[in-house]
Amino acid sequence: MAGKSVALADTEWSIMQIIWDSNPITFREICDVIAETKGWSKHSVASYLKRMEKKGAIMSEPSTSVKKYYPIIDRKSAISRETKSIVDRVFNGNPLLMVQTMAEEQGLSDETIEQLTELLKMDRNDDS
Repeated sequence: MAGKSVALADTEWSIMQIIWDSNPITFREICDVIAETKGWSKHSVASYLKRMEKKGAIMSEPSTSVKKYYPIIDRKSAISRETKSIVDRVFNGNPLLMVQTMAEEQGLSDETIEQLTELLKMDRNDDS
């Protein structure tokens, strides 16, 4: 599951987050969450799910009474690939520029700065 690379559109990311959070999940459950957050119609959701199945991001398994959806792609791997793509395309491969931009545009809380500092210390210790 982790090695599969699938490019997801923004709308598909929204649905993948729901599927990852509630694996497995029914069509109705997906529609309920999407209705609250995005207001999409059931027809739109069904279209996105079909497209995502064709891409190999998800699979459906009809049970005795209702179809259930499962992720095929791994969340951590998908996020890692997407992040790398964004850093490469938008920040010319420079992760520091990405963090600097985020800090300037959104600000970083003391807690976030502390977490970043600890993360950087861990990464440096791993290289030793």
